[in-house]
Amino acid sequence: MNKFIYIYYLHKGDNIPFYIGKTKNCNNRISGHRLKYGLNTFLEKLDLVENKECKFWESYWIGQFKNWGFNLVNKNKGGGGLSFHTLESKQKISNSWNLKSQKEKDKINKKRRLGNKGVKKPKSGYRNWKKEDIDRVIKTSPFNQPDWKDKCKKPVVMLNKNTGEIISEFGSVSEASYILGINQSTLSHHLTGRTRTCAGYKWKYKIL
Repeated sequence: MNKFIYIYYLHKGDNIPFYIGKTKNCNNRISGHRLKYGLNTFLEKLDLVENKECKFWESYWIGQFKNWGFNLVNKNKGGGGLSFHTLESKQKISNSWNLKSQKEKDKINKKRRLGNKGVKKPKSGYRNWKKEDIDRVIKTSPFNQPDWKDKCKKPVVMLNKNTGEIISEFGSVSEASYILGINQSTLSHHLTGRTRTCAGYKWKYKIL
């Protein structure tokens, strides 16, 4: 079974590309880009290709856009990064792990358990969303349809976690997760009371 990869470009709301990349999940990828390039960053799908050909097509599109005169911030010609492990590479990883001493394994496992514990979280990105930024993203989303809110039965409200002030309202969980780049399951878990906050905010279903 073939796996597919999206080739995409970023722009600042003017549809002028400034970066070409590839990803398995566009919603998750845009969240990371907004941390780096700012909240007014938008992602447009450019192509859908097989995983085995994604490096070629990323390099191809970077070259094409540069030839067309676009000023891209890509530091190289593309073709690196994202890939799926083959059975052969998985076997090499397994063999490498088995050759390590128990002391080395314990050290690696300790790092895995700690994860990002103690690492200072960035103050930018989705944790600093303002209503005007959210409204700007909504305008370019597929949820910006006259009849969308009529279709959705459970609109959600985004609140400041400290003051309870309403920051924005969304027609559904899926719309909120798309606009802000939040994992939909994570937001749903919060709304059912499993977590205190989601993406640094409190959420609740709007009472109709």
